[in-house]
Amino acid sequence: MKIWQKTNLWDFQELLLEWRHRDGGRFVSKIFSWLLGAFVFAILTSIFFASIHQPDTALPAARFIFFLVFVLGMGSNFMRSYVHGYAYQITRQAIVQIHPYFGWERLGALLGSKEKPFRQVYYYIDWTEVKEIREDAKGILLVLKDGDEIQVPVLPVIKVSLNLNVNPPEQKNKSSQQSEKAAYDSEVLRMTIRSAREARKSANG
Repeated sequence: MKIWQKTNLWDFQELLLEWRHRDGGRFVSKIFSWLLGAFVFAILTSIFFASIHQPDTALPAARFIFFLVFVLGMGSNFMRSYVHGYAYQITRQAIVQIHPYFGWERLGALLGSKEKPFRQVYYYIDWTEVKEIREDAKGILLVLKDGDEIQVPVLPVIKVSLNLNVNPPEQKNKSSQQSEKAAYDSEVLRMTIRSAREARKSANG
């Protein structure tokens, strides 16, 4: 069963809260994928040059393409996982996961259009599908009406944006101690759970 629905356009009524979190685990998990992708592109490059009777060019070209694809892919992966973070939103209608096509979000903005702003897609779950919202160790746990459970990560927090009607916690800075960072993350997690529960309650009447 498909749980997260997909759309290219943002149309989820009022935005209540948006956060971005750092996920080193995803960064590591993508390393093999990019190695495999780079290897496939290298093989295709080698086959192409062999087919046009340029065997001496095939090997160096394949090596170049391998390193190019791998370095660009891992660079994009690093930007997405550590610099910009993975973005989620709580809206009146649904909880939304933003998935840009590029880790370099400015590149996506340059290539975007009104029909596909920033070249990104949105995955979402309507609040009408959610039975209960629980606190998880590093995020929130959505218990769906069909019995499925979805973990939505929040911590560690890179950035949080809120509706102007909500007062955000103080931003941590580079000189903050570990305890202050933990307190900030905990406050954002509480805020996220509160906003999610209020949105679900409003959507379900």
